[in-house]
Amino acid sequence: MRAFLAFATAFISLSLFAQGSLAQYKEGEHYTELTVPLNASSKKIQVEEFFAYSCPHCRTFEAQVTGWKSTLAKDVKFMPTPVAWQLKEEGERGHEMVVMAKAYYLGKFLKVLNTIHPAMFQAVITERKSFKNAADLWPIFEAAGVDKAKFDKLYKNYGIDSKVRIGHSRQLGAQITATPEIIVDGRYSVKPESGLDVLRVVDFLINKIRLERAALAQG
Repeated sequence: MRAFLAFATAFISLSLFAQGSLAQYKEGEHYTELTVPLNASSKKIQVEEFFAYSCPHCRTFEAQVTGWKSTLAKDVKFMPTPVAWQLKEEGERGHEMVVMAKAYYLGKFLKVLNTIHPAMFQAVITERKSFKNAADLWPIFEAAGVDKAKFDKLYKNYGIDSKVRIGHSRQLGAQITATPEIIVDGRYSVKPESGLDVLRVVDFLINKIRLERAALAQG
């Protein structure tokens, strides 16, 4: 009985939220629904940010995201995804985006992402450095205290390349044409527009999805 009352209270709270805020943000004006949804976690509400280290807006947006992430509830999963517009091979024009995407996944795997992430924005946007291969990327990881042999081995690792390919596939599926862009629950797209508080729209969509899931759970 207590569990039911707790659920009912939560459901009523969500319903009151919906009544007060559904008119605040409108589909087609503040966010759009993907024609074909992306695969997303069935348990947690997935918030996926598509970004690029070469994107000044992404760097500015990162400052907002950093504080916002710390406020997320346990039922939300934040997932940054670096874009690689084309999966070009080393030596081909456009391969730099692949190298920069690999930098993110390498930093994450080696547990130095907190250092690598801002360093990459600094190097690409402020210092105008280009990253055409592993040799160009190594100084960033060397400064983060990474072992050279481990870096060289992981840079060519199939798992890292696979992460880049999966990210590329997801960006194609979401029809990402510019960064940053956020996809919520694999269904809703939110793009920074002049005067739009993107993260408030994302919060709105998170609560919208919670309400929908609560209704389904109630049966």
